[in-house]
Amino acid sequence: MKTLLVALLPDEDIDTSLDAAITIAHKHGSHIIGYMPIPGPILMPVASPMTMVPFDDTMRTRFREMLPTVKAAFEKRMTTEGLSFEFRSDEQTSLNLSLGIIAHARTSDLCIVQMWQSGGKVTADSVESVADIVMASGRPVLALPSQTSRAFAYERVTVAWNASRESARAAFDSVSLLSKAAEVELVWINPQDTPSGNVDIAGAEIATVLARHDIKITDNPISSPSKAGPAIVEQAIRNASDLLVIGAYGHSRLRERILGGATEYILRNPPCAILLSN
Repeated sequence: MKTLLVALLPDEDIDTSLDAAITIAHKHGSHIIGYMPIPGPILMPVASPMTMVPFDDTMRTRFREMLPTVKAAFEKRMTTEGLSFEFRSDEQTSLNLSLGIIAHARTSDLCIVQMWQSGGKVTADSVESVADIVMASGRPVLALPSQTSRAFAYERVTVAWNASRESARAAFDSVSLLSKAAEVELVWINPQDTPSGNVDIAGAEIATVLARHDIKITDNPISSPSKAGPAIVEQAIRNASDLLVIGAYGHSRLRERILGGATEYILRNPPCAILLSN
């Protein structure tokens, strides 16, 4: 985790994202990139069917005005912490800020974003944004709930496992963080429903592999009447986990990101910070 990209959006509490990046950077000697995308204008078609012209520039103007404040706040935190850093900003051609984050995330070890919550649940727009970033960037994404009083840490970590490609990618993408944790639990919900059906050894092999990285890990296969998403959230809460590691399941249909049911449930109901990988 030597290069961290932190998305800095004026409508968010940027200190939440910076706190997470600073915590990781001090443990791993990371370089932090603070990135603030500037949205494009709202476009409208004119007489020619293929012609679009700017219609509403309000959001772009507001972001431009707030750029110096965000940049100054970022640089002050980084300088105070004595960390290696740089600030980036560029203007997008649309309102979709995820496109800029995706482009910069592809050359980073980890992308850090916030998930906007309303009434304790993450909004649909925020879930869609996280899904876009994790599926299109090819990099792990650390998604932070906006409504939390907990300081970011990764002392107690729950890793969701089901022997799929996505869970394997997430487990190995998180190795450098897991190696710094005090306690890691590998959770497999209802392994008896898999082709092998062997509950006794479910997760034992991957736990052994991860332990070779000096990760303090225990394997805990769980039989539950609940679906995977709710059961994983319940276990992370039971463990008082600081971080939940999951594979992001889904696919792209036409231009829509379609998340798997467990992934979407966990993102909508985050028990703590979530590291996703696809």
